[in-house]
Amino acid sequence: MTATPVIDTAANTAYLTHKTYASGTSGAARWYMDAIDLATGAERAGFPVALAGAAQNAPAQTFSATTQLQRPGLLLMNGVVYAAFGSHCDISPWQGWVFGVSTAGQIRARWVSRPSGSGAGIWQAGAGITSDGTGTLLISTGNSGAPATPAPGSAPPPASGSRSSGSRSRQTAR
Repeated sequence: MTATPVIDTAANTAYLTHKTYASGTSGAARWYMDAIDLATGAERAGFPVALAGAAQNAPAQTFSATTQLQRPGLLLMNGVVYAAFGSHCDISPWQGWVFGVSTAGQIRARWVSRPSGSGAGIWQAGAGITSDGTGTLLISTGNSGAPATPAPGSAPPPASGSRSSGSRSRQTAR
């Protein structure tokens, strides 16, 4: 676990992510989102949820858990917990990713920052994903991959990243 969890005080539940390896401490990996009952320490029903699959905004891109690192703090908004990813030591392939998992344990969002190649990791400079409270996620990316033109709105752009040291991306959650 490398990111700051988020706590739903109404449900007495802590949400967090963890990475495991298929054999020992290296090689193929998987990322999961957990929901832990704060009173008992037990995993909530429907969890853990494997964070995997193809991006909704770029279906040709598949999440590579082995080369991704989840550092930004989690965000709980409107019954969905969001987690963002960047690279694990800049080992290709990697991109910035955002996963949204409902508090019931279903993946609701799977978005990649670049439609191809490596870059545009979501680092957040040690902070968590933020929101304007109306459904817009605010993230910062680095390591290239900027779109040619801005693409605000309710659909993630096919690419989002920085041309030099960093940029901000605004995405509306659904």
